[in-house]
Order: sequence, then structure tokens, then C-alpha cells
Amino acid sequence: MDKKWPSLLLVILLLLTIVSTQSTGNIPFSGEHTQVVHQSSKSQPQEPLWSRSLGNPDPGICEEGYSLVECADNGFAIAGVNYTGANWDEDVLLIRTDSQGNLLWSNHYGIPDIFEVEVGLSLVECYDGGFAIAGILSNLTSDYMLLIRTNTDGALRWMKVFGNSTASDYGLSVVECGDHGFAVAGTTFNFGAENGDFWVVKTDIQGNLLWDTVIGGSEIEFGWAITECTSDSGFAITGHREQGGFYDVQLVRINSTGGHMWTRYYDNKNYDYSESIIECTNGDLAIVGYTCDVLYEAWFQPWLLRTDTTGQPLWNHSYPEAIGGLGTSVVEYSGGGFAITASTTGIGVNKNAWLIRTNDTGHQEQLQVYGFYDQAQAFSLTECSAGGLAFTGYINRTASMPGRDVWLVRLPDDVPPTWVDPPTDQVVGFGLPFSCQLTAQDPQGLDTWQIIESPLFSVDDSGVITNTQPLALGIHGVRVMVNDSYGNELVGIFNVIVTLTPMKLAIMLGIAGITLALLVVAVKVGIIRPERKRRLLCIVGVLLLIALCMIFFFLPA
Repeated sequence: MDKKWPSLLLVILLLLTIVSTQSTGNIPFSGEHTQVVHQSSKSQPQEPLWSRSLGNPDPGICEEGYSLVECADNGFAIAGVNYTGANWDEDVLLIRTDSQGNLLWSNHYGIPDIFEVEVGLSLVECYDGGFAIAGILSNLTSDYMLLIRTNTDGALRWMKVFGNSTASDYGLSVVECGDHGFAVAGTTFNFGAENGDFWVVKTDIQGNLLWDTVIGGSEIEFGWAITECTSDSGFAITGHREQGGFYDVQLVRINSTGGHMWTRYYDNKNYDYSESIIECTNGDLAIVGYTCDVLYEAWFQPWLLRTDTTGQPLWNHSYPEAIGGLGTSVVEYSGGGFAITASTTGIGVNKNAWLIRTNDTGHQEQLQVYGFYDQAQAFSLTECSAGGLAFTGYINRTASMPGRDVWLVRLPDDVPPTWVDPPTDQVVGFGLPFSCQLTAQDPQGLDTWQIIESPLFSVDDSGVITNTQPLALGIHGVRVMVNDSYGNELVGIFNVIVTLTPMKLAIMLGIAGITLALLVVAVKVGIIRPERKRRLLCIVGVLLLIALCMIFFFLPA
């Protein structure tokens, strides 16, 4: 018999033993890589967390909400109009609530003259917790741009009026600038071509005029909404122009000192109007309004347009299911896509409030109507810091108590939790206990953690994953899910890779080497000469080698 075969046999058996132990193991998710899966309820209509009617207890006084902001303390402030049904004496309205929509206080501002009408259309919370309101002051002869500044408790600090009595001027939208002054956008019939032009007024912190700019040509142009651009502290203003009996959405960009940079026009159908503009997180601009081919309000459809930073259109979508709807407000939602409020206000359609949710490219994912039949309107929308959305408008009172009240609606969060540190593949030595800390966050707080279809693992309430039984060599898939209090789910998938520790592998190879060397020596020197005993020695040596390796293999590391 060739004396080399025992050595070869031992080497082959040793390799087969190591390879077989390394290849065994539970691999329930073979081929999957570390990933994160978000699941939210965005595709499902949401019932409000609460809905508040914030009217004056006097049945003869009506109030409507046109602009909503969430305050630093997570409560809300609403600007609008307060009027009496008898003589329509209108004043600017400012309402303050707590985070649950309970009324804290309500103030109104205006000149005590039945021939003077003041309406608040746009609201911002200022750096010091006070408020600024832009709107319109009207009398029997003209209209003016109005800017009001209050303290945190709603006490009037100052009121400024811009324009003159020759023709009408309107203040429709306000932003607080980096210098704590204000930029108010609207329309002027006094300046420029005097047939309707965009008008922007910039003031200091006290409301004193710093500069104003008029943008327009020979057409009738209506400036409607403004946003400050983060890239250069300039402004983007949207509105619409009338040309040949038809309307196009208009977008104007000016720099921080009012210099005109460019103007763009967008034509979707015969009649296109804009109501609100926001700057997206990447600097793009999103405009919401409404569109139709025939000038009949019952046929209007909400319309959402997104442009790049230079005003080049990226995409636009209308939403025909909200028939008769006028898109009034838009936010870029932290859960992805956009949220839009719309109101059906035209003749021949029911007066309802709509909420439209879209994906990142503007395609509709959810459409929900709120309010009672023919009773509600929604004009302003905000995303809340604690998650979810809130919108304001007005709601009609009952038939036995005619009139309108400010309406505030709070919707639940449908954004899933997010990972602080996304789960990644883990490597653990064979025989060692496994432990991994996962960390997620959510504005509403986390509810429950659970392992999905991974019986080898468990997770505690703090997101620590451990093994429930010894892990075999190989790859073990782990699926873990965490919920927030509204049932939104965040799923993470990763692998636990069990390998031999370097020390254990080195000792095993050492045992194998020593055993093999002793057997070779025994055969070479002829300690046992008969051939049968030599074979027996080889078999015993192989069994001893396997036994030693396996005993050490299954000992804790």
C-alpha cells in the first residue's frame, strides 16, 4: 500500500469537516441585502384627530379663517375676517389656540367705521412670537395694501397701509425676512401700467417702507402669493395674467433688493390660476391653483405645478376628481410628495373641503372630502411639528343658526418612523451571543418593536435584538419592524453572518496538524508494522482528529 494515502485521506477529511461546518446554518432570507421599508397609511383616507369650530358666541357675528400657522409652542394661529351679518362691517381676525385646537384668545383689528372694511389674508409668526398679517383695507373709494403687527398676546403693535386713493391695491401674502422685516406681495392698479401688475413691498422691522417693485406689462396681471428663496434671499411671486380673454399662471423672480430677474408663464388649459407657492427642500418651486377649459366654476380642477430654480416646468397635474375645486394651499410633506387643500366654491357645486395627497411627481395618492354636505371650505394648510397636517377655513352653522365659524381640523400623522442609524449586516463569531441595538425616531414616539418571521431572534422594547438559541454557521436573515402610535410601520432587513472566530479556527487547524504529524511519524517509522494495524491506526487517528475538532468547535468561544 502506498504510504502517502493516509496523509492524503486525513487532509481531505479535515477540509471536508471544516467546509461542511461552515456551510451549515439557517438562511431564511438568502439573497436579500440590508434594506429599509417604510409603510404608512397615506393611501388611506384619514379621519381627523379633532375638528374645532371657533366662532364668536354672538350668532350675529360671522368669522372665516384664511391663513394658518403652527406656533412655536405647537398651538395654532389663524388670520381671517370677522363681520356682522347686518351691515358687513369687516375686521381683520386673529385667533390663537393650544395644540388641541382649544381657543386661547381672539382679537380683531380695524378702523371703527362701517365704511371701512379690513380683511386678513396671510399670516406669519414672527421671530419674537408675535404675528404679522397682510390683507386689504377697503373703503367707499379705494382699496389698500394692509400690514399689521401684533405682540404674542395679540395686542396691536402697529398697522401700516400702502397705496393711494386713485385706484386699488391689494396685499395678499406676507413673509418675514431674515432681517425681521416683511415682504408683502399683491396687486396694484396705481403703479406701473395701472391696469393690474404684480406689486411687492419690502419693509423694515417697524413696517416702514424700504423699497417696492412693480412687475408687469400691458396685460392684466394679478400678484397673489410670495415665498422667500433660500439661495439668495430673493423672492418668488406667483399669480396669473389675463391675455385675450384667457388666463395663464405667472411666476416672477426678484432679488433681495427687488430687482427683476425673470418671469415665466404656464399654460395648461384656457383658464389657469394660482393661489399659493412654496419653495421645496431642494430649491424647486411648487405652485397650486386651479384650471379649466370653460370658464364655469363647477368645472374647475385643482392644479399643481413644479418648476426648477429657474422656473422651467418639471411636471404638472390636475385632479379632476375634486370637481369644482380651487386649489388653495400646498405643503411639501415630510412623508413624501405634496399635500393640497382645495375648496369647491362655485355655483352649481357643493361647498366642500378637499385634501389631496400626491407622490413626489404629483400623481394623486389620496383624495378626501371633509366637512358636512355643502358646508365647509379649506383655505390654508400646514404640516405639524408633531406629525400630521392641520388646515383652516370656515364651516357653515346649522340652518337654525345661520352664519359661519372659523374651522380648524387636525389630521393624524401618517409618516413612518425613521432610522437614526439604519440597520446593517452584522458579523458574530460562532458560539458567541448576538446583540444589536437599533435606534429609530418619530415625532409621536415609538409604540412597539417586533421581529417578523425570524424565530432565532427577539427584540425588546428599546430595540435591542438578541438571539434566542445558538446560531449555526452561516447567514441568518432578520426582519424587524417598529410602529408609531398611529400604526405607521418602519421595517428593517439585515443579515447576521455567523463565522468561526480566528482563534478557534487557528486552534482547530493546530489540532489537525499535530494529529496528522503524529500519524505520519507513526507510519513512517513503522511503529506498527503489520498492514492491518497500520490501517487501524489511520482510522483511529482520523476519528480522533474529527472528535477533537468537533468538541472544540462546539465549545463556547
